[in-house]
Amino acid sequence: MLVRLQKESMDIWKGAVVCFLVIGLTSVTGQCPGKADIMFLVPGSDAVPGHEFFPFERFLINLVSFFNIDRDNVNVGLILYGKTPVPFAWPQPFKSQKQINTRITLMSQRLSYADELNGGNNLTAALSLMRKMFTNPTGQTGSGRRNNARQIGVVFTYDSVSIDERQSVIEAAKAARGDGITLYGVGKGQAGPEFSHIGSDYCKSFSMGRFIDGLPSVLAFLGSSLCSEMNPNVNVTELNCFPQLYQSKEPEPVQCDGRSLLFPDPENCAYFYHCRFRRPVQERCSTGMLFDPSASACNYKEFVSCYTDIKCPMQNGLFPHPTDCSKYINCFDFRPYVQKCPNNMWFDATTKGCGFTAAVACT
Repeated sequence: MLVRLQKESMDIWKGAVVCFLVIGLTSVTGQCPGKADIMFLVPGSDAVPGHEFFPFERFLINLVSFFNIDRDNVNVGLILYGKTPVPFAWPQPFKSQKQINTRITLMSQRLSYADELNGGNNLTAALSLMRKMFTNPTGQTGSGRRNNARQIGVVFTYDSVSIDERQSVIEAAKAARGDGITLYGVGKGQAGPEFSHIGSDYCKSFSMGRFIDGLPSVLAFLGSSLCSEMNPNVNVTELNCFPQLYQSKEPEPVQCDGRSLLFPDPENCAYFYHCRFRRPVQERCSTGMLFDPSASACNYKEFVSCYTDIKCPMQNGLFPHPTDCSKYINCFDFRPYVQKCPNNMWFDATTKGCGFTAAVACT
């Protein structure tokens, strides 16, 4: 059934608005098309209570399932911000959806970053870091933005910022838009005047009373809005903020198939399964650890290929690091351990040892 949309304003501040779907939409089967680098900025300091923070893991995993995540379509960046912002994923490392899901789970373990986060949510610093990451989207020297790829920032806010910070937030959002970044604002609680300056237009501002129940409610609308923003064939207007309703990707069912040992979660390296009475039971590794299929156990993330993108070409031996000449990979039973040469030395693939940089050919 085709139905029309209407908008509903809420008194969050002088006309800052929220778009809601009242009755149905045109449904689009499959993931949304489009080419974009999308950054998600999430508040994570102790100012956000646990019951308001924990929904972000499942929400973001469900949200990114709307997109085709690969080097030719959508790339995802992640920032957890508090007193200082912490980057968890650069917007162009060309990660798979499984790897992005894994980083979302690691980001949800915010207690590991209490020293950087606790003491306030510095939204200005988070917006500034987002701009820098879009300018240098791989984190490597000489990288640049992809041709014909949109740059989109989705900024989650928790209540209003302090009065003395408001103008700096407004200026930071204005500078981001000046860089060509399309901004979305998703706010919880009492919004201040800065909130109306975050979303690039009426249709890109969302507000809710609480994250715990508001995030699940806004999921389909925010996902569809992002998809519409990337689709050049869709016309979004203030009278029709959600012209199409896109569908997220359904995860593949997990089956035991007679297995009794531990086996990896196909959607997220931070989780694993074991079979109990022929039924798969999901469990999560400890904080900062990921499931290592080569060891059939949880391991520190720095040693797990899903996180590092580093794999052993042979069962045992020393091999060059794929991106850093000063490091090398020590493989034991197909498990990659990254080690570093002494200062001013590079790994020599010929001698299988470290040598002075002037004598080592490294690309």
